[in-house]
This record gives sequence, structure tokens and C-alpha cells, in this order.
Amino acid sequence: MLCPLPHTELSTEKFKQELAPLTYMPTFKEQFGAYLIDLLPLTLNLSSRQGWVKVCNRNNNISVNKNPLRVRINERWTSDLAINRTLPWTGKWLMHKSLQDWPVSLSSSPVFSHNPAVSFVIPFRGQARLELLLTVIKSIATSKNIEVECLIIEQSQESVITNLPATVRHIHAPSPVGNPAWNKAFAFNTGVGLAKSDIVICHDADILVPENFAYEIYQRLTNEQLEVIYPQRFLYYLSEIVTSQLINSQSIKPVIPESIKQNWVGGTLAITKQAYVKIGGFNEYFENWGMEDNDFYDRTQTLNGDFFGYLPFIHLWHIPQSQKIEPAIKNSLHNKYKTYFEQTPADRIPSIKSQLHENHPWVRELLN
Repeated sequence: MLCPLPHTELSTEKFKQELAPLTYMPTFKEQFGAYLIDLLPLTLNLSSRQGWVKVCNRNNNISVNKNPLRVRINERWTSDLAINRTLPWTGKWLMHKSLQDWPVSLSSSPVFSHNPAVSFVIPFRGQARLELLLTVIKSIATSKNIEVECLIIEQSQESVITNLPATVRHIHAPSPVGNPAWNKAFAFNTGVGLAKSDIVICHDADILVPENFAYEIYQRLTNEQLEVIYPQRFLYYLSEIVTSQLINSQSIKPVIPESIKQNWVGGTLAITKQAYVKIGGFNEYFENWGMEDNDFYDRTQTLNGDFFGYLPFIHLWHIPQSQKIEPAIKNSLHNKYKTYFEQTPADRIPSIKSQLHENHPWVRELLN
């Protein structure tokens, strides 16, 4: 039996408000094609248990694993889900089904452990997105059946972050050579060394997590002897209006996303400390908003890992970095890193590993 559509109130003012922030206007041809080709497979997937995990674009080449049901899009890094652009209400339906299996909520009084099984490490800078960071912290604090800690690594020359929950570990990590550029890689490398747990989740400050995320990761890394997991199946990008409403209400419910990314390679990943050191950690050569996530993902392919996605996450809106939206800057970055990315992931590791050993004494202590 097919499952009913979630209650979306298609004719109401509320639904119109959800559609209002969406900037993409699909053509009649695109919408007709989506109804004719994509809607039936979507409906069949969303009508079966965990079938939402298998939703993908019509031209995607996917691989599927079971126990748990997981999907890998056979592209190098990531892709957007097209049907969400052409039939926006389907994105809300997909979000509804995925959050039924993996609820996301916010804690009203975040408290973290001093003896964690899993450590979340989050790089951060400035105060412009502090409200988003606090919301992400509240999300992580809902972790069930497991003790977690949360480290905020403030990567800036001057510390300006205030009002963090008392049990959050706030680490100020200025550049040792006085470089004012944002270096997320340096922040991660510092935070992983300070993490109390051997299992670390490298996480961004704008992504909400499922309540059972940390427990799921711990169980699989421990029981399956994995070194790294990229569990992300869908990332729901919220609009500016919806993000503001979520923060004000402190409640999370399915909405029409601005976009949905499949199996993206940044944002969150779980890895053991030993594996992190084995591939050299994050490459501190990347500054500002470069391609450090893509490079790290490439090098994790040399580990015993799971790269099949099956968990949903929620991205809070913020003004995009200029490097991600201005073609000239984007092209400059690609040209700068072109030679580096022409190397195989395995060939990149020795020099990056040497950099990690030189810049972070904790690595030598871990290996001794």
C-alpha cells in the first residue's frame, strides 16, 4: 500500500510562504518530466521501510549496501537532488520520511560529558554565525545512549566567542605564525589532538545532527573495525526564513528545503584518531574556504571505511562565502590547487603527514 503524502496544506498561505524563498523556477517541461518519470519511483521508495535512502536522480549510478540500508552515488564528490527543484513539495515529503527514522531535535539545556565515548570537533570564527553554532550545539546535546563531548576550536588571532554552554570545551587556536587567514584544517588538527575520545566527529558549525548519530557511529566503528565513516545521505538546506523560524521556535519539523545534497563529502565525518594520523589529518595548506574537505575525503579512500550514506542532516542558512559564489575566485582556487589534486590520494599523504607531525606534538605522543 502506498503511503500518503505528508500533510502539506498545498492551498494554504503557509505553503505559499514555504515556497516564497525558493529562487529556482522550473520550466513546464521540467515539471512534466518529473511527474512522468520521477514521481512514481519516488512514491514507491517513500512507501517502503527505509526506502527514502534509495531516492536519487534518474541519471545517478548508485551502489546499495544493506544492514543498514545504505547508498553510494558513484560520482567523485556530491550532487544535488533534482526533483526537489522541479517539484519542491517532494523535498518536504522526503525530509518527513527520513526524520521519522532519524529524529533531529534541540536540547533546552545542553550538557556534555567529561568522559566521552565520542568527541565532536567544530572549527569556528567570529560572532556572525554564533546563533547557528549555539543551535548546532543544542542538536549535538540530544545525543542518545552515549556520552559525548563538544569542542569548539576558535581559529582566530583574537578570541571573541562568549556565552557558550558551560560544559562545552572552548579552545582558542590562533595561527602559530600570526597568519590571519581562516584555516579550518589547522582547527581540526588542533581539536582532534585535544579530544578525549579515540573516536572523533569532524563537524561543521551549521549542520544539525540526528539524535542517534553519535551512538550509531560509535557502534559501527567499534563493532565493524572500521576506521572512517561518511554516513551522510541527504543534507537539507533550509532557507533564511525557515532557519530563522527554527531558531526562534527551537523546534524542528519537515519543510520545503531550498536544496538537497546527496552524499556530500564535507560537513561531517567520523574517524578514529589513529586513522586520522595515518592519512595526515587535514592539509593546512588550504586557507580560507578552499577544498580541504574534498582532499581529506580523497585520502580517506586509502582507509578501511564506509562511504555509503544513510543518515539525514539539516543545514542552517547563512550568507555564502564569496569563494563559493564568485566564479573568478572559485577559478583562482581551482588553478591554485590543480597540481596538488592531480596527485593520487596515496601520493599526497607523506608530505601532509610530515606537516601534521611537525605542527602538532600530540601526534608524536599518540604514536609513542
